Amino acid sequence: MTNADPWALLRGLFPKWDPTVEESGLFRRAFDTRRGDLLVAAVEEYRTYYRYREPNLGSILTKYAEYFRASATSPESDKDDFLESEEEDRSQFERSNRRISHDLDLLTGSDLELIIGELGKMPSMAMFVGRLKPSHGEWTPIQRGMVWAKADQMGLIAGSSSSTAPQSLSQGQG
Repeated sequence: MTNADPWALLRGLFPKWDPTVEESGLFRRAFDTRRGDLLVAAVEEYRTYYRYREPNLGSILTKYAEYFRASATSPESDKDDFLESEEEDRSQFERSNRRISHDLDLLTGSDLELIIGELGKMPSMAMFVGRLKPSHGEWTPIQRGMVWAKADQMGLIAGSSSSTAPQSLSQGQG
């Protein structure tokens, strides 16, 4: 039950508990500042080993602190989280690259010249523009992204907030 809301879990595990408004607020404030998964585990642990009619916030938070310390020192947990995050980042990067390449494919040669010309007017972008190869297929992801962002700003990407063209199919790609 690690995906549960800690407050809902607490109320379900202590059905006869009738907290005051102040007491509820105290619990909710304490819960809002902590990791939900560890807090759920602490509430479950507290209920499993202590059969009181009402929960004790101090005892739950003490158990939470134990779980938190253990998770902070667990290299395996960190490694798994890092790998998941890295995989999500890579997937999002690939989707963005596909979308940007698709949108750039839809632009005409004159549109690309216009965009690159506008970028070239910016003093900080002169060197960047000078390094662009003739075909956007040869550009680095950063170069494609910079040109795409300028095109989007200019309203040349279908579906952008500045564009009058209908939204492109690229929104759903990935």
